[in-house]
Amino acid sequence: MTQISNVSKVKEAHKRREMFIEFHQKSRLLELKLVWKIWKLKDWIYLGFDTFKDYCEAPVNSGGLGISRAWATQLAEVYQKYVKELGVAEQQLLLASPRKLYQIRKLVNKDNVDDWLNKVSTLSLEDLQREIKGIDITECDHQWELFRRCKKCKIWEKVPNNNNF
Repeated sequence: MTQISNVSKVKEAHKRREMFIEFHQKSRLLELKLVWKIWKLKDWIYLGFDTFKDYCEAPVNSGGLGISRAWATQLAEVYQKYVKELGVAEQQLLLASPRKLYQIRKLVNKDNVDDWLNKVSTLSLEDLQREIKGIDITECDHQWELFRRCKKCKIWEKVPNNNNF
């Protein structure tokens, strides 16, 4: 009986995961497109805000978006770069997080967009950052840096490392 119960729980958990992914991807694509439109059409001006930053960071109940200007700008730049400049189908933006797409935006062009979209869909953000820097971890000799933090003033300092561990 426990075996059947666990199988059922696994199926239910997988179904919830699939539902979350579908919902999250659709909402993320809508968010990218809407923030780009807000940015492009300068909606904040018509709604009485002085700057895009003011509009983004104002609380929702005061007429703003309630998000950071930095995040809104990243979303708008991702949509602009991939959809408007490179002609990537909107659905392809579902392959990766906007943060990953933003990280590679300066490296991507019409000739390599498919390669980079494949990389962002298969690599973690950390691995993608290594790829951008041309770091191959299989060939690294791992030169560690150690730091310590003062409990009182909270300042960090580098600790001389004579050992390679």
